[in-house]
Amino acid sequence: MESYLKNPFAVEGIAMKQYITKEDEQLTVDPETGQYYTIKKVSQNKEVQHDGMVYTKVFQSALLSFKNLSPSGLKVLLYAICNARSCHDVVFLNPPDIMLFYDMSKGTYYNGVEDLINSKILARKLGSSIEFWVNPNVFYNGNRLKLVTS
Repeated sequence: MESYLKNPFAVEGIAMKQYITKEDEQLTVDPETGQYYTIKKVSQNKEVQHDGMVYTKVFQSALLSFKNLSPSGLKVLLYAICNARSCHDVVFLNPPDIMLFYDMSKGTYYNGVEDLINSKILARKLGSSIEFWVNPNVFYNGNRLKLVTS
């Protein structure tokens, strides 16, 4: 069995991104019309590293709700976490896709979904059989402040 002094896994998806900062803007008034406008100084661009890979946050406090899930519940949960859309508190769970992905029966899929609902990780969305509300205190893709302010 191999062991390593340094982490052997390279970080992928990091790229350099350029942006113009606010201090590179200058507020100006048109002397003829009195209109305000800004001028951006392009020469002052800054470059920062940006992680472009999609991720979903799983909160440590959710660990307790995971420990009693059935194997089918854990599989459906993992699928939901990996397919959570950015800044949305709804996840799409298409039964044929999940059953094919995990090679599971229809009954096993529905038992997994019920397990997640009973554990208050997901909730059914009214009017849809494939959309489920995500408990944003368990996992979320994006900034949860958008849920509070909208």
